Amino acid sequence: RPLETQSAVTHNKARLGLKLPAGQFPSLLSRLRLLDGVPFAYQNSYLPPSLHAVAENYTAQSSLYQMLQDALGQPVTMAREVIMPIVLTAEQAANLLCEEGLPGWLSIRISDTADGTPILYDEAILKHDHFVITLEHSGRRTTCQLQMVDGQSPDIFDYLMEE
Repeated sequence: RPLETQSAVTHNKARLGLKLPAGQFPSLLSRLRLLDGVPFAYQNSYLPPSLHAVAENYTAQSSLYQMLQDALGQPVTMAREVIMPIVLTAEQAANLLCEEGLPGWLSIRISDTADGTPILYDEAILKHDHFVITLEHSGRRTTCQLQMVDGQSPDIFDYLMEE
């Protein structure tokens, strides 16, 4: 569900990730992501100023990627993402309605259109008990996935048996 939108936000990493020229600042869409009514992620999405209306018009029933495709006339086709474990601060825990000091994940992602234009810079704090990381190795190539789970402790053997 959307929490707030702002225009012209001072966030240097988002500005650089979106390749905005000096003096231009991204718009912000803050969201609390829910699964069955339970928060699993607190996400700040930064967009180029030309897409501020997308942030303003976003609702809990919206698909942000569909709204971006409609606004741009082309889909988001690629993303680069870095995920690292963290310990939740008091503010992060309050946003996720859980206890301070629990483990979590920090995800930072830049999403591009087919022509390579970055149109979305995301920073998300994810609850530790809603995700597992799976890796598939084939020769020198490794594929990594962050998969959602239902908040219960998963039997990780089941993930090894998926084909």
